[in-house]
Parts: sequence; structure tokens; C-alpha cells
Amino acid sequence: MAHEFCWVEMTTDDTEAAKTFYGKLFGWTYNETALSQGGVYSAFQPSAGGPGGGIMAKPMAEVPNAWMPYVLTDDLDASAAQVSGLGGTVLVGPTPVPGHGRFAVIADPTGGVIGLWKCDESSS
Repeated sequence: MAHEFCWVEMTTDDTEAAKTFYGKLFGWTYNETALSQGGVYSAFQPSAGGPGGGIMAKPMAEVPNAWMPYVLTDDLDASAAQVSGLGGTVLVGPTPVPGHGRFAVIADPTGGVIGLWKCDESSS
């Protein structure tokens, strides 16, 4: 189903401190995956269900240490194309995550940032 929150992701300057904090606070364990651009992606899945997520190093210095929720969409390109007409901004256009799907990052007219996600047909 589209338009549900499906993933949350943290970018941070200190992934080890973040993983330790959330691991102790929520009991999360992590599956580590090497990223093609270097670094590690630490994925978690809450034991009670709900959206999973990941923690990774900030991709750019100007990106804040922050959590970003992702919302599922049936048509990533169409959703991203609507953003400007609704007064928002596409911050990162549709981008592939090989073997998983595609994402975009948008800001609403108030500056609130959220991610859009479309699963690969083989992973949905």
C-alpha cells in the first residue's frame, strides 16, 4: 500500500555513538553492509514490527545529524514531479538503490523534509 511510513534513516557524524545509544535504549541490533561509496550502513528492524531503518555517516558535511522518515509511493517519478507545483522543493531527485528500490528527498513549503520510496518490483 502506498503512502505509509516504511523506513527511517539517521545520518550522523558519529555512527558508533548513535548505534550504542539506540541499541541500549531500544534493544536494536544491526546488520552491517558496506556501502559502495565507502562507509557502512547499519540496518535495524524493531522486534515489535513496524518500519525498520538504518544509521549511516552523513553523506555531506552540510547535512544535519537527523532522522528522516520515508513514505512509500506507487510512482516515485510522478510523486516527485508533483512537488514543485504544490510549493515544495525536490532536494534529491529519484535515485536508485541497486537491488532495493529508488528514493527521492523533498521539502514541503514549510521546509519540512521527508523521503519518498518506491521498492523494486522484485523486492516489494
